[in-house]
Amino acid sequence: MPEDPKEEVKAFTLRLETLLLKKGSTLSPTALTRDFNLRWTGVPVTVNATRKWLMGQAMPTMDKLTVLANMLNASQDWLRWGDSSLDELYQSSYARHLGVSEQLPVDAVTSFCQDFKLLNATNRKVVAAVIEVLLKQQRSAHPSKSRRLSKKRHDQPLIDA
Repeated sequence: MPEDPKEEVKAFTLRLETLLLKKGSTLSPTALTRDFNLRWTGVPVTVNATRKWLMGQAMPTMDKLTVLANMLNASQDWLRWGDSSLDELYQSSYARHLGVSEQLPVDAVTSFCQDFKLLNATNRKVVAAVIEVLLKQQRSAHPSKSRRLSKKRHDQPLIDA
């Protein structure tokens, strides 16, 4: 962990950028503001605030850091303070994302489930209907592969009625 406050903020920014890219997001302050405010229950953050997070000029408060960590499927402690062994792992992932190696696999299941829980009942039904349409389309395009998936899918409902 860097001891200089400016270095701490820069290290935080690198971890934030790495997690955003791993998730498949852009490094856009506008996109980060929108995604963050969907999950944040306090006064919405501004684009200027998230720009400062991404430019290494400021660090969010701990309550906002908690929301960011949950949003990005990371440990709040790691996002805030870092861990040298994890930093090396994420930095190598960051390099791969920038084209040094193959693109990162994106594990969006946890993030999707967290986002889904934030929806009201009506919007959950809309998402479930969209997924059902996509699965039907997929089954018609690849009937042999989709039959196995379809059987598992219908055993567990996506939402509670």
